[in-house]
Amino acid sequence: LQPTHPVVVEDFLSNRTHLRGLRRILQSLLTERVPIRDLVTILETAGDMLDHLQRVDQVTEVCRMALARQICWNYLNEEGTLRGLALSPRVENRLMEAIADRETGSILNLSRDEADQLVGAVRKALEEHGMPPVLFTDPPTRLWVRRILARPFPTLGVLATTEIAPGLRVEIAGQVDFDPSPSDPPEPSEPTPP
Repeated sequence: LQPTHPVVVEDFLSNRTHLRGLRRILQSLLTERVPIRDLVTILETAGDMLDHLQRVDQVTEVCRMALARQICWNYLNEEGTLRGLALSPRVENRLMEAIADRETGSILNLSRDEADQLVGAVRKALEEHGMPPVLFTDPPTRLWVRRILARPFPTLGVLATTEIAPGLRVEIAGQVDFDPSPSDPPEPSEPTPP
């Protein structure tokens, strides 16, 4: 890229720390099967965030938004629709409550039982709804959901709603929700006719 886009690569070639950060960003994208052919977009996006390169996860998430069209293209069905599951508001809220920001980055304070419950809920929803290739999440929870689901569902794409390319047809096949616990209030039901 240096001959064709010297300004884009200059900051990375002149600083080994930036170059290492870029390498980690590219590795992270490849781990999730995100195409990196558009290196110019990745370098421009990461270059705009040079001050944050020590927080590779953050920069990678911003790069993913810049690559939204390429990411979505991988998951379109024959009709050109992006079909997936969505996390329920209850699951999203629990994950948001569990995220704690620290100086060195954020951590997820979720118990092993809760993580296992999420895996089980995703498995159940995938089976019920014909194995859609994508799970949609809110942007702050996307990375954490991906980390929890990476081993049990290595081919499941986890997309933040901000990564959905404009103009695409999106179909929500179903919702992923925790099984209600005994302390949860019952869902309101339709009254039965007399």
